[in-house]
Amino acid sequence: ILGTRNHNQLKLICDEYKHLSGHDLEYAIEKEFSGHAKDGLLAIVATARNLPAYFAEQLHHCMTAGERKNEQLVRILVPRVKVVDTIMQEYSKAYGRDLKTDISEHTKGVFKESILRHIH
Repeated sequence: ILGTRNHNQLKLICDEYKHLSGHDLEYAIEKEFSGHAKDGLLAIVATARNLPAYFAEQLHHCMTAGERKNEQLVRILVPRVKVVDTIMQEYSKAYGRDLKTDISEHTKGVFKESILRHIH
């Protein structure tokens, strides 16, 4: 079901699941699945609940992971330039930091200049 429904339907499914079971769908996924299946299902639910917050979390992970993931930064930001302001708000709300500042601190050179120019 999670892989075949649209965004609005997924939100309704999550809400109805909580109403019927008394706990979030994430709780059931954590309890019943493991590995990549669990990660994938949790990502689907997270994007259904709040897509910009999901991307803010992914951006934060890119910059705080042991190895910097510049390619993933590009994959997240470039296609979403129209909603980058909302992603930046969610990033600030979740981490108490400015996304542009973190990008400046965690990237270098031409890549840093390009990505900052791209998001404003």
